[in-house]
Amino acid sequence: MKPTSRQLHRACETICTMKYFPPGPGARSEVMALLAAMVDTPENLEWFRVTLRDHVSEWPGLGEIRAIYCSSKRPADGIEGAGYSTTPGFTAEEIARENLRGIAPFERRLGGKPLRKLEASMLDKPIDDDKPN
Repeated sequence: MKPTSRQLHRACETICTMKYFPPGPGARSEVMALLAAMVDTPENLEWFRVTLRDHVSEWPGLGEIRAIYCSSKRPADGIEGAGYSTTPGFTAEEIARENLRGIAPFERRLGGKPLRKLEASMLDKPIDDDKPN
């Protein structure tokens, strides 16, 4: 089930509170159109709204909004975006690190179980390619 217009409006209002968000109704309608095309369920929309609210304080532009969403979810319209996100916390390197830890991206920040101390310390160390396996 797709998000309702009320749910889309609430998510848009959250995005519009970002520092440097462009004034005027044109920007809001473009954000609404992007969200309506890109997000497939109310649950994914709420996840995205909360993620943006809690982790992105400045307006990054429509392309980056799509890249942030695509860093964790598949877009309903099938458009993956022009590349990886450049926003801290959502970059390809950070997503890969989370995936190596066996945690879905942003799951830990949004209430997932913490890694055991040993696993976390082992994953943060660089791999020494000169040592035999």
